[in-house]
Amino acid sequence: MKHLLGSKKGDKVKKLDQVKNYLSKYGYFGPSKDGCFQTSSSTSNDSNILDHAMEKAIKKFQQFFHLNVSGILDEKTLSLMVKPRCGFPDLVNGCLIKHGVKLVRDPYKSGLFYMYGKRRWSKLRLSWYLAAGMRSDAINPITYAFNSWQKVTKFNFIRSAYRNTDIQISFTSYLSEDYYPFLQHSGIVAYAQLPPSGKLHFRADVPWSNGTRPWEMDIETVALHELGHVLGLMHSRDPSAVMWAYTRPGFIRRKLQDDDIYAINALYNNFRY
Repeated sequence: MKHLLGSKKGDKVKKLDQVKNYLSKYGYFGPSKDGCFQTSSSTSNDSNILDHAMEKAIKKFQQFFHLNVSGILDEKTLSLMVKPRCGFPDLVNGCLIKHGVKLVRDPYKSGLFYMYGKRRWSKLRLSWYLAAGMRSDAINPITYAFNSWQKVTKFNFIRSAYRNTDIQISFTSYLSEDYYPFLQHSGIVAYAQLPPSGKLHFRADVPWSNGTRPWEMDIETVALHELGHVLGLMHSRDPSAVMWAYTRPGFIRRKLQDDDIYAINALYNNFRY
């Protein structure tokens, strides 16, 4: 995306659709009712012009990830867009807050809030299943990820040998229909669905490992993040949190942070344990 560096409102930019598709996928920039991308009337629907709607989407992205909110495709903004990340969207309908979503003050960080919706499990005993043919080195790190969430909640996760379970986990290859989200953006390494779906997919053709090997993704780190979505959490704006959207090869974060623990307990705070 280097050819986009420094682009600002009013500029005509080649391959701007790459950024539009990216921002659309993660909830910052969406199609209009007729299926076309949002545009300003002054651009005559030229998809290569960085117009007001596009600038607004870029600013939302910069604000969410604590970047300089300029609306310009600067180096830090573009470098973040090309990093490996979770396939779950950051915003819903382009908004941080929507109807039915609560905003909860974070007691650990002054002035910060965590938002959550109503997508949660109606029970605390959840069974989980690893798809047939699952790589053997993934079993332990995924189990450890479940244990980490269980320690800070009232959940009880039970591994099952049967497919008909609450949570189903797989390493998805190209021939599978579940591989389609990975085709939308090459940086996606895994994605999950909110309750009560319980689906979690790792991208099979990504180099995976159990540890800090250069150029390989740590299975437990990614599993811990994606299970947060499976339990109902959205992405966090706290870079230190497990629920931060981005990761990188050789990176490990296997311990839930205050932001993650507070968020999961806020989501289930009025649940009858």
